[in-house]
Amino acid sequence: MKRIYEQITLLFSITLCIGACAYNTRDEAPQPGPPVSTCDTTVKYRYAQIKPILDSKSCTGCHDEGGTQPDLSDSTKVRAYINANKNNFITAIRFEGDHPMPKNGPEMPDSLQKKIERWICQGMK
Repeated sequence: MKRIYEQITLLFSITLCIGACAYNTRDEAPQPGPPVSTCDTTVKYRYAQIKPILDSKSCTGCHDEGGTQPDLSDSTKVRAYINANKNNFITAIRFEGDHPMPKNGPEMPDSLQKKIERWICQGMK
C-alpha cells in the first residue's frame, strides 16, 4: 500500500511540474537588438515621407537596382528588406554597430532617424 501511495504522489508531482512549466501564451518572443523608439502615432508616416530621406542621405545611391548592396529603390523592396533585417537596419541608421549608414557619410540627424523608426513601428505604410 505504501508503494502505491508513493507512486501516486510521484505521478501527481510530475503532473504539477509539467503543468507549471507549460508555456500557454502565443506571444512572439521579442527580437534581440535595438528597440524601435516609442511608437508615437500622433503623426502618421507614409513611405512618401521616408523616400526623400533615403534619397537625400544617399541610401539609394548605393542600394539601387543591379548594385551589390540590397536594393532599396522602391517601397516594396525597402519594406521587404526592413522586414527581414529590422534590427540591423535600425542599428545602421543609428550609426551603431559594424556597418553604420550612410557608409562613409555623416550620421543622419536624430530627427530623421526617429521619423524612419516611427514609420517602421507604425507598419511601414
